[in-house]
Amino acid sequence: MAIHPSLPGLEISVEVDQSDLPEYDEDEAEPDEFYPTACVRYIEAISDARFRIAIRFDGDVFPHVNSNIVVQVTLDCGAGSVNSYEPKHIRQPSRKLASWAIHSTQSGQFKQAMLFSELTISDDIDPDKRLIGTLAALGTIKVEIYKAKFEPRRPRSVLAADTTPPVPHGRISEKLLKGMALTHQATMGPATPHVNNSATHARRTGSPLAIFLFKYRSRSALQMLHLIPRTPSPVPLENRPIDDLSVDDMRELIRRQRLNSGTDANTKLKKGLKREHDALVDDERDESDVLLVAHRKKKSRAAGRRRSTEAIVNLCDDD
Repeated sequence: MAIHPSLPGLEISVEVDQSDLPEYDEDEAEPDEFYPTACVRYIEAISDARFRIAIRFDGDVFPHVNSNIVVQVTLDCGAGSVNSYEPKHIRQPSRKLASWAIHSTQSGQFKQAMLFSELTISDDIDPDKRLIGTLAALGTIKVEIYKAKFEPRRPRSVLAADTTPPVPHGRISEKLLKGMALTHQATMGPATPHVNNSATHARRTGSPLAIFLFKYRSRSALQMLHLIPRTPSPVPLENRPIDDLSVDDMRELIRRQRLNSGTDANTKLKKGLKREHDALVDDERDESDVLLVAHRKKKSRAAGRRRSTEAIVNLCDDD
């Protein structure tokens, strides 16, 4: 959980499935351009997962234990919630959750679940320069801590809240990002009516006591930023110490060895058969050559005898 150095006794975290997401701190990082005193943490965005903001006070350490406190959550889409706590709540060690984004309309208040939504990023998408102004807040959850005063709740005019995601269709050009490691945005679940029976509302006073920024990215983006190590390649079974192998690993290793042995035997058999075949072909070629030579020699002697006989006859005729 994130703890701001100037506000001990308060822990803030982002929760998914009732577990705090691991937080990563960028070493030697420069202060945030817009919130230089903010406590900045990186977290892994799990696509389509619902998230909540977890708040825990330590009344023995928190310096404003006797004050009313407001925890204001703002998402990159502009939606969020305002959660107020009296001193009696701060002294309780229980874990408190900001589970919904609350917004008011002329028809009343509504609540919506907060979700991580993955962006589609491509060079094939035309750059929409209207999104440039949203990039600074994109992929960031801002949590501000204020002192507050409780006042009677009075009817007041309400402006319709805009909870449209910063990237409305979830598609953004790689050229527009210019190398920024942005992978997700916050979106809202279905709206359901929210009933607030409190007779008072909290009015913030003064500047924020502390600001927390949770920058959420995909796991691969966090690895590219060197905030978490890359997943090492598994060591092959053949190279692992025998004592480290499980029963299933040993079975798999034996299966591979048998398969390799069978393959090697088949290869050797095929090579042997090929050698025998080549040898037989060579022998047949040698025998054919011998017969051909012998036949040619026999034919030559017969022809010589015919030539000799003809010569004797011709001599007799001359006499």
